[in-house]
Amino acid sequence: MSALTFTLKQAPAQRIDCSPLTPDALADKSAADIAAIELVTGNASARVDSLFELSGDDTSDIHITNSSDKLDFIGHNMTSGKITVTGNVGAYLGQFMEGGELEVMGNSGIYTGCEMKDGQIKVNGNTGDFVGGARPGYKNGMTGGTIIIAGNSGDRTGDHMRRGYILIEGNAGNYCGTRMVSGTIAVLGQVGTHLGYAMKRGTLLLTQQPAQ
Repeated sequence: MSALTFTLKQAPAQRIDCSPLTPDALADKSAADIAAIELVTGNASARVDSLFELSGDDTSDIHITNSSDKLDFIGHNMTSGKITVTGNVGAYLGQFMEGGELEVMGNSGIYTGCEMKDGQIKVNGNTGDFVGGARPGYKNGMTGGTIIIAGNSGDRTGDHMRRGYILIEGNAGNYCGTRMVSGTIAVLGQVGTHLGYAMKRGTLLLTQQPAQ
């Protein structure tokens, strides 16, 4: 068996909801079934095979290549397996994730690891705001798992974080650890202003003096 690979045919004009493309959702599906899955794109939908070239058959090991920052919800609610992305991704990478591994070779958008419960996310580039955070109107951010960011993170990393680990090898933006309840955030680079704003508990590990 070889990795099930989705190669984006061209840069999409609209955002694409990739939440159906997880090891859990695709287990036991035939190649024809996978090709016929409808993905929401903008205010319409399109078949998987109209957007991606497909190859391979191992649904526990998914590769997305020639990716775009308009691919949202990759790894949504996944519990097992691995997804590897070559290129950038959009928002809500690994939202509600309960297990497995996600690795992105580029950058990710806002809400990476939003409300994740377990598993591991590694972003080899930079991330947007609200890494490991909670959706607007909700008060539980990530409650478990590990997020590793090789580059920089945006503002409000770990907002409402309750458990889990976030490692940022680069810099973190403003309001890192805001409204944090528990868990650990480590930043190897610089952090912005308002570190730990409204933080209740948890651990912030820094290698440099924070900004005022």
